[in-house]
Amino acid sequence: MGHVIDIDGDGFFLTIKNSCLTANKNNQQLLSIHPSDVDSIICHGNSQSLSSAFISTCGEYNIPIVFCDKQHLPLSITIPFNQHSKTYERYNLQIKASEPCKKQIWKLIIKEKISNQAEHLNFYNKNHAYTELIRLCEMVKSGDTSNCEAQAAKIYFHNLFEYPFKRHAEDLTNIILNYLYTIIRSCIARQIVGAGLNPFFAIFHSNKSNFFALIDDLIEIFRPLADRYAILILKKYTNADYITPDIKRDCIKITTHMLTFLNQEQDFQIAIKNFIYSYISILNKSGNKLIFPKYNYDFTL
Repeated sequence: MGHVIDIDGDGFFLTIKNSCLTANKNNQQLLSIHPSDVDSIICHGNSQSLSSAFISTCGEYNIPIVFCDKQHLPLSITIPFNQHSKTYERYNLQIKASEPCKKQIWKLIIKEKISNQAEHLNFYNKNHAYTELIRLCEMVKSGDTSNCEAQAAKIYFHNLFEYPFKRHAEDLTNIILNYLYTIIRSCIARQIVGAGLNPFFAIFHSNKSNFFALIDDLIEIFRPLADRYAILILKKYTNADYITPDIKRDCIKITTHMLTFLNQEQDFQIAIKNFIYSYISILNKSGNKLIFPKYNYDFTL
């Protein structure tokens, strides 16, 4: 299990020294780590410098570098290409996937997402909301044409964080959620490229300016787990009014969370990898079932 490296603030120079990734500031070396021990790097700041050797080494070791805005939302991600012997074959599978196939996959993803949201609310004994989400889960159609996802989200967030919570507002809750989602995105990006897939070729998200649409598709089932982490972090740091280094460290713990895949407990990254290969098996018709990593909400930080 590798590390998620968070580079927060201005004045950092990221480069390579003695075959290690290093972070320097004010002529002091603050970090030195071998790239084989790193899963992803997340950068926040207006004035940071990265050497070409640093970027190239991250590409060589399949380490995504995520650049975030002030709300800790990802603005761009650097990822390598052609890191897999079957890259051409996998790209073709994605391009040739039929619309009915993609719509059925999206249906399964949304059903799993809503089911996970329902179980999260059930954990807090939100019985009425749980029942409503289960009802919506059963109503999801191919391609989610009735937009059950949005209906479920309205019920879910209203009950999870209490009224008048508003997703995408500029408050600490949303900043923590954004950061947690960014961490998961970086993990998924690493595994997508490692499997020889192109993150541009989506299942559902089809914005022509979004090169990482497939990442945004596959993250959906993991969002409720991130939401649980957000709740625990907000309870732990009740007096915080901004995202501190301690809060970030607790957010990064999500990458060490054990998931269950085919009744086996697996590392977070391994379970994501197996989920993606399950998706590939649908595309190449070697499998007929999309297998999801499972998790529960009975844990603490």
